[in-house]
Amino acid sequence: MLRKDIAQSGLAGLEKGIAHIPSLYGDARDLASRLGQTVAAYGLEKSGQLPAGKTAAELLADANRPMPQVDQNADPSLLGRVARAADNFAMPNSTQVDQAVQSVAGPYHQPQTTAGRYADTIGQFMPLAAAGGAPLRFGVLPAVASEAAGQATAGTPWEGGARAVAPILAGAGASFATGPGVEQTMLANAARGVDAPTMQAAQQIMQHAAQRGIRLTSAEAIQQATGGATQMGRIQRLVEGTREGGAIMAPAMAERPGQVTGAVNDTLDRIAAATTQPSVVGMQGQEAATGAIERVRNRINDAARPFYKAAEAQTIDPHDFSAIGNSPAFQASLARLRANPVLAPQYAHLPDNSIGVVDAVTKDMRARGQALSNAANPGFQPQEAASYGSAVGDARDIARDPARGGSGDYDTALQLQRAGRQQFLDPLQAGPLGTMSQTPAVRAQTAALFPSAPLEGAADETAQAIGHLNQQNPAIAPALARQHLASTLSEAGQANIPGENQWAGAKFAAQVAGNPLQRETLNAGLAALPNGAAAAPDVQGLLTALEATGKRQAPGSLTAFNAEDLRNLSEPGSAAALGQALMTLSPGAIWGKASDALARARLGSRSEALAQALLADPGHAFGILSDAQRVAPVGRVQRDLAAALLAGRSGAVSQTPQ
Repeated sequence: MLRKDIAQSGLAGLEKGIAHIPSLYGDARDLASRLGQTVAAYGLEKSGQLPAGKTAAELLADANRPMPQVDQNADPSLLGRVARAADNFAMPNSTQVDQAVQSVAGPYHQPQTTAGRYADTIGQFMPLAAAGGAPLRFGVLPAVASEAAGQATAGTPWEGGARAVAPILAGAGASFATGPGVEQTMLANAARGVDAPTMQAAQQIMQHAAQRGIRLTSAEAIQQATGGATQMGRIQRLVEGTREGGAIMAPAMAERPGQVTGAVNDTLDRIAAATTQPSVVGMQGQEAATGAIERVRNRINDAARPFYKAAEAQTIDPHDFSAIGNSPAFQASLARLRANPVLAPQYAHLPDNSIGVVDAVTKDMRARGQALSNAANPGFQPQEAASYGSAVGDARDIARDPARGGSGDYDTALQLQRAGRQQFLDPLQAGPLGTMSQTPAVRAQTAALFPSAPLEGAADETAQAIGHLNQQNPAIAPALARQHLASTLSEAGQANIPGENQWAGAKFAAQVAGNPLQRETLNAGLAALPNGAAAAPDVQGLLTALEATGKRQAPGSLTAFNAEDLRNLSEPGSAAALGQALMTLSPGAIWGKASDALARARLGSRSEALAQALLADPGHAFGILSDAQRVAPVGRVQRDLAAALLAGRSGAVSQTPQ
């Protein structure tokens, strides 16, 4: 019998709870009205202002007596019709909804036992409490409180008010006891909008940094993962600026310079071994660059050599050759060739009008013209240089044209060399290898390979240059890459204030990969190293961790925000709000000092809690953030208010047994 009554009563209560959803506003209106009437009636009774022989209970009974039905035919005027229409459309209360439902579906089951009455009340609270995500906290507990208060005041004028106020107090108490703390609310608000995949990415950043020996905070990791799109940086800055939070954060931040140096050096060791002779690296770099350029030049010559060989002994018709041989510039170079003890024997078997001799003489003419056109040359003669230059062009035009007595093979050889220079040799000489071939200075070589302000396309130049260096000396490009990164870290770590630079890692990352083209060039160069498949992602992972350290805001900045956040941290929590209010209202300096001491204590304890949360290991730190997001999705004040209103939503009309 008891179980059946509990089940039927609970089901009936659930039906009422669902049916009462449209009556929320009507119940709130009636509750406010009835509470106001109660306070006013007993106030008048206490002050002796009621009519003789009249009690507050009687006055309330008269006020709540049902109103007679409105005559639908009364007052046929427009104003009367409007008034009746407004009355018909007024928001119904729970009693009116119950009457409408029971007129269609029949009467509700009436509880027969005390347990049944509790089940009925709990059922009424459950629909909205479940929709709010807290059926126990804002459903069962307020319902039990409401029914207990109703039974305790049954038969008295206070029953309706007790049934309405008790769930509000119970809901508020449940919220105060189990709701989010100030620290959780601040974390949740600071990380608002960060979804689960981004949280996971941030946790991975923190974990990977820890594997390298760098201790990031969860705030820095989230800022890195979101591109600085949250307020977590403000939280860390605030905590570092407090005495208690700073006492925890400062030692951790003081270890950062050493952690950064260790992580970078470990990464550099995986690229190349350290050297104690950087000058030798520069000499080897110059040799490798020169050798790479010569190798390309030789390959071009090798491709053209068969055609040169085929054309070498061919002679130009004397009539056509006269235009070449009569040139003073050609005659001067020819005389130098025939008198040269090294070259003359190679061409002794060839006549002056042979393609082989014409090619050798025009090479001397070009070199002579270039030397005479150099203003730094003591023998600077621009006019003579011009004569040599024009004579070269005329001679080769004839020598390569079969129609003018020249050779088709010679024309092919010249075309191959020209194409090879334009496509392969000139780009190398104009790019990083050309710079390296001119100097043994390591800084100049690393600047050529990894420019601080690269142009678009520089990544391909760097990768190609390192590929050529690898063919000459596989150890030189890794050594130069290490020198580039190591010297940049040293410069970034320079302290402009006493103590080590705690932002050196972020500065290093900005200097080696501070813009997209610079990052692309660095990554392309590292990927081209002999061990590039491991080195490139290794350095990119390091840069991610170092960039995250730069998401830390300097303590003491953004003063206006600091003031607001510090005020939030020092405000009383839910359980302490009443005591704080009493102290504030109490006279005397002792109470003021006590209030200040409480505020300082709250600030200290919460700052410590936030500092520990920020510095926790990745799994624990992001577990704290996940819990904060779950329990504090909105502001604490709004959440508590909503919970209390939800818990006490029914009012005296719907809760008083009919």
